[in-house]
Amino acid sequence: MTSTIIKNKEEGVGDVLRLLRLTEDLSIQALASKIEVSPAYISEIETNKKKPNLKMLSKYSNLFAMDISEILYFDEERKKKKYNHKKLLLEILKKLVGEESN
Repeated sequence: MTSTIIKNKEEGVGDVLRLLRLTEDLSIQALASKIEVSPAYISEIETNKKKPNLKMLSKYSNLFAMDISEILYFDEERKKKKYNHKKLLLEILKKLVGEESN
């Protein structure tokens, strides 16, 4: 799992989307099937080669029960605070676990 997280050099919202997928232990193929897009498109988004449009963000939002604004918040926080992937993952997990315990 570590090599999957670290190998991406570009930064963007795709990092957050990839980490959300990994927190649910979904493969790219499984996610693509659930949100009805090609695995190649998921890969391009998660490696920040393409930016997700609002419709795609909405699909992630619905699947992961997280507002689009929260997804974008994590991306902005990563940029402002210069989070590495491990710290970003920790912040996402805190949010997800916090909501489950409520």
